[in-house]
Amino acid sequence: MKKLTFLFLCLVLGIGLATAQTKEVSGTVISAEDAMPVIGASVIVKGTTTGTVTDYDGKFSLNVPTSAKTLVISYIGMESQEVAIVPNMKVTLKSDTQNLEEVVVTGYGVMKKAAFTGAAQVVGGDNLTKRTDANFMKSLEGSVAGLQISSFTGQPGAFAATTIRGKGSVNSGTEPLYVIDGIAIYSDKMGVNSASGSGDMAASPMANINPNDIESITVLKDATATAIYGARAANGVIVVTTKKGAQGKARFNFSAKAGTSFVNALDHNYETVNLDRYKDIWKEGILNAGMAENMDEAGSVLNNYVNSWYGVNLAENIQSVDWLDAVLQNGTTQDYNLSVQGGNESMRYYISGGYFENTGVLIGTGMKRYSGRLSLDGNQGRLGYGLSVSGALSDIDNSMTESQYINPIVAVYDLRPFEQIRNADGSYNLDAYYNPVAINDKNNGDKRNQKQTTLVVNPYVTYKLTDNLTWKTNAGLSLIDLNE
Repeated sequence: MKKLTFLFLCLVLGIGLATAQTKEVSGTVISAEDAMPVIGASVIVKGTTTGTVTDYDGKFSLNVPTSAKTLVISYIGMESQEVAIVPNMKVTLKSDTQNLEEVVVTGYGVMKKAAFTGAAQVVGGDNLTKRTDANFMKSLEGSVAGLQISSFTGQPGAFAATTIRGKGSVNSGTEPLYVIDGIAIYSDKMGVNSASGSGDMAASPMANINPNDIESITVLKDATATAIYGARAANGVIVVTTKKGAQGKARFNFSAKAGTSFVNALDHNYETVNLDRYKDIWKEGILNAGMAENMDEAGSVLNNYVNSWYGVNLAENIQSVDWLDAVLQNGTTQDYNLSVQGGNESMRYYISGGYFENTGVLIGTGMKRYSGRLSLDGNQGRLGYGLSVSGALSDIDNSMTESQYINPIVAVYDLRPFEQIRNADGSYNLDAYYNPVAINDKNNGDKRNQKQTTLVVNPYVTYKLTDNLTWKTNAGLSLIDLNE
């Protein structure tokens, strides 16, 4: 009995000693850019294999030896940190932009920027999502030296002309070649059968790419581009690399944005006048022309003119119409994205879906985009394989900008403030010259709609022949279906 008691006491004492040799450490990991929790960050005791990952709130908790002094915290795309162990730790990770800049994506793979002899510039995906725009190319403005982007219109999803180091031709197209995950995408606005649409309807296929799915963009500017892609790259190449799966526990990411846009105060030279100011200007002109001797008589001359030409009696209580204000509106933007990323040593995955909606500042204009992406990357020994599928559907309503009076902004400056938008019975006043409100009514006006479907499929197989030599197949399908 004494032996049993002694063994029991030794067991309790041993458990107590083992417990005393460890301590619990907890904390939170957040991103320096947006103060959001970092999900799935690795937390390891320095010099050991003891560790854990952060949960959906960026929090972690683990037992560490009492002798442990430092934790190593890391996450893909962020700078790793070594931090001293303290109670209730709070760690902030910064984006690892330096590592991104060190790699250049070319036609056949990647190489360190220090070893790349051509002219190229890399832009990280985080820079693209800072600006909410249907076309991710507009986010590159001011970020890449020598890259010029000119928007023909301000309509959502509108085509944006892009040149790298100026125009290389007067008559031919000047657009660079776009390459997405190794697949060349046709996006030139030139030609009758352009994938962007015709005239005012032109919308960039690049607007169908969700910026949240982009990992990085490499802009190839010089002869290096033509050496890789041939004559199609005469105007430069924009290489888009999309996000892939990553080894580790499944990490979910959801983002939501909302915003508004409006036309700021106009220069006084472009302001429209109200009815009272309109009358004053005309009566002053009539007096200067010697058609009347005083303002009252000038008012009668003006009233007779307006009545005979437009059937409107200015002596009556006529409502003043601000036609410019009638064709403008406050635009709205909504952007929602959900993605999941994870995998193991043999298979990694990335799945995303997004919805983008942008109402333009001009009535009758707007864009909706539905996008999705699937990326699978696997390997078995020396054999590697993968598949990426990206698809999107955009529904765009726009307005005429090239013609004269059917362009609503041009029309409002030729309409008079006594001309009414609607008749007394509520119907549109079609006597008003090119009534822009009636023409751009989404339900009863002209239909100017474009539906664009894009699909990019990219399967590949790799085989590692030696430690320094890999054989790779790279097939792809790029489909753009346009209905306008």
